[in-house]
Amino acid sequence: SFDYWENADIRTKYAEHAESFYTFTKRIEDFLEKLKTRTEQTIVVFSHGRFIYALKLYLAHLQERGVASLLEEDIRFLKQLHAEGVRGKTPFPIGNTSVHKIEL
Repeated sequence: SFDYWENADIRTKYAEHAESFYTFTKRIEDFLEKLKTRTEQTIVVFSHGRFIYALKLYLAHLQERGVASLLEEDIRFLKQLHAEGVRGKTPFPIGNTSVHKIEL
């Protein structure tokens, strides 16, 4: 439902066992923190397209802003960008069985 994406409240959950966009963003941050503890040069990650898309948006936004973490206003902005991706208007197309190189 687009109702979830239209709602500006980043803490709203679409369903009882779903996560809010705020929690989803925090999951991305936790994932990145875990990656930082790894010593391997290359790590392969398998995930859903929405997570990879959000990860790419998150990293692009951090780089653009020149900051190490996001404020709630940044998370609201990312939710808007993610909503555009749900509607097919995306700067980072994520297809099924696609491979994406992400460098940290």
